This record gives sequence, C-alpha cells and structure tokens, in this order.
Amino acid sequence: MVHRIRRPLVITIGIILLISVMMLLVACGGGQTASTTGTPADTTNSTTKVTGDEVEELKIGVLSSVTGDAAMTGVEDLWAKQQAAKDINAQGGINVGGKMMKIKLVVADDKSLASEAAAAMERLIKVEGCKLILSSQPTPLNVAAGTVAEKYKVLYCCNTSWIDLMSLENFSYVSSIFFTVPGAASVPFEIMNLQPEAERPVSIAVVVQDNPDGQGLGGVIQQLAVDYGYNITVYEPYTPGTKDFSSVILMMKQAECDAMLWFGTPTDSVTIIRDIKAANLNLKYNHGWMGYWTNEFANIMGKDADYIMHDGFWTEHMPYANSAELGAQYASDNNGRDSAAIGLAYANAMVLFRAIERAGTTDPEKVRDEIYGGTFEDTPVGTVVFDDQGMANIPPLGIQWIDGERHIVWPTDLSDGYELQWIPPWDERE
Repeated sequence: MVHRIRRPLVITIGIILLISVMMLLVACGGGQTASTTGTPADTTNSTTKVTGDEVEELKIGVLSSVTGDAAMTGVEDLWAKQQAAKDINAQGGINVGGKMMKIKLVVADDKSLASEAAAAMERLIKVEGCKLILSSQPTPLNVAAGTVAEKYKVLYCCNTSWIDLMSLENFSYVSSIFFTVPGAASVPFEIMNLQPEAERPVSIAVVVQDNPDGQGLGGVIQQLAVDYGYNITVYEPYTPGTKDFSSVILMMKQAECDAMLWFGTPTDSVTIIRDIKAANLNLKYNHGWMGYWTNEFANIMGKDADYIMHDGFWTEHMPYANSAELGAQYASDNNGRDSAAIGLAYANAMVLFRAIERAGTTDPEKVRDEIYGGTFEDTPVGTVVFDDQGMANIPPLGIQWIDGERHIVWPTDLSDGYELQWIPPWDERE
C-alpha cells in the first residue's frame, strides 16, 4: 500500500515555516477566520446572524500550532479541521434543534508552547466567546489548554494526545481521540519481531523530549523493551529546540547502537538526522513519533528520509468513510502530497459537529454528554467509541519512507504485502 507525494526541491526549515505561517494566517474560505483579536464577546452566546441569510453562524474555536516547533504538524492538522468545516457548510451547516447553522472557525496560535496554549484558550473563550473548541496536537499543550477549558466549563475536543495520559487529568470538559502510550510504543517492537531473529537490532538508543509527552513515552518504551527482549543501551531525554545532538550521537557510537527510537518535533527531527549523517552513524532501524511523519520533514531531508519509520494515524487507503475523497482533496490543495494525519483531525471535527446535532444545542455540557460514552460511526478513522471519560482509542500505524513514498509496515493486514527494509550504511546509499 503506497502513498505518493511529489517531492519538491529541498529548502531550508526557515522558509518552510514562513510559508506555513503565511498560509495559516490568511486562513481558508467558507466563513472561517484566523483572527483572535477584537472587542470582548458575550461568552454566553457564540452565535451570530449572517447578514442577508436566515442561516445563523456558529463560532467554533481552534487551538493550533501556527508557529513554533510544532508548526509543521500543525499545518496539516489545521487544514483538516478547516476542510471539515467547509464540507459541513457545503451541506447547509449543522442542524441545531431544527435551526441550520454555518460553522465559522476562529483560530488561535498556541506557538507550540504550553503557556501560550493556555493564554490562547483564554482569548478564544473570553475575547471570541467560543464555548466549543477543537484542539492543538501535543499532549502538554492540550493539558494546559484543557485546564483552562475546565475553569470556564468550555468543551475542548482533542486529537493526537495520549489518551491514557489525558485521562489521568480527570477532566470533565475535555475529550481526546488517539492511541494509548503502550499501544504506540509497541509498534517498533512488533515490527522488529517480524524480522529474522539474527537480523534484529541488539543495541537500541531511545531519545525523547524532556517533557511529560516524552517522559511518558520513554518510560513505556523502556518497559516494553524488557518485555520484548531488546536491550536499550542509551536513554537520553533532550530539550526541545536543541541545535546540536553530537553528544548523544557520540554516546550512541560508543554503545554501538544499531537502532534508535525517537520522539521529537519535525524541526528537531531534521537536526538529529543531519547530525547522525555528519557523524556517519549507521543505524539499521530508526523509528520516530511526531517528527518524522510530516511532508515537510520528507521534503527537507530528501533521500536522507529514506528507510525511516514513522507513526501514523490514518491513510487515504483505509476502508473508511470519506478517506479517499479526503486524501484527494488534500493532494489537490498541497501539490499532490499526501498525509498520514489529516483523517484523525477531520474525524475529531466530525465528532464535535455530530454531537452538536445530537444534543440539539450548542450548550457545552449537553454536547459533552453526547461525546462521553458516545459512538460515532463512518468517520475517516472508522467507528470512534468514547469511554465515560471522553477518551477514544484508535490503532496506531508503522510507516516507512522510501523514495518519497509511504509504505505501511504495521499492522500487516494493511501493508498490502510490503515488508520492512533495513537502513543501509550511509556510504552504500545513492
């Protein structure tokens, strides 16, 4: 099963981020806006009349990493939410108790920081009057924003945050669709165990962000390595935004590491791969969460992205509702490129829209009650089932980059017969 992307010329990270920011700041059409400025709004009512039309407008907030280290992942996430709003508006909007309402997205930049996520949530609630808000991606940002949502009893619908970590917060106005940490962390071990025993890595390095997201994943990886019979010889938390990974790469060389499990932003992912190549460190297996899956990472790295494994939440070839159409629309809007993420963000928006219709109101508490313990069928990630804490678990994927194309390796029933390729030494690559 192959996803093709058109590979543009390799350009600098700065230009990529600048383009991403400019695209997001102009925002998409269909009654959406990227503005979070203006006079204070009445937070008891986030609907307005559309001039010259009987259809009312429903403002829904979106917390998004428009700038900062997570901007490369944020641009795909935001596109999906904007597309979901476009699609529902094209159908006439949401039926709220017999009244049709068009969606107007109001986007606030969390700047890829937890402190800014909390501040942006405050603006969406107190300035824009949003009572229903779609999430950013990283767990630390969503925990910070969720704390604010709890304070104001505003519904915050998240995607791409570890559901087991989110559930520990005991939120009552926050939902989340994603994996558990053990579910995601088990994928590389399942993949390696599919290979002949004599070929499997014997010395594994684990490099993760030094924050709750990375600490949670790293701790589970360490335990699973024992359970699966693998040896972790280097474990190194790093500060997000690190510009030089030479010290950890030296440790990896000294430990003769032949595999790395990585959790970092796209920007940091570019940095560490460049440093690995410069140090001529040869790894046969390199699996990452978050940073490796974006198109921008593959575009910047070019052939150096080949053989890298990344996590994924969705593919357009999955046998779920609207997946093929969503993939085609994304390709049309993004120079033929594909995505391993947009289906999840789109499904999250669909869940909120449907919950509003089921509740027959925009009241956050009543909409929440439709999500908590609710089941939502026919989404791009299949049937989404929430527990009584508002957490919904979906299966993780393991995907390999080869020549700018994505190949599903795990689970094998979606791989279409494709099998993992070990990474060849740098001096044996084209």
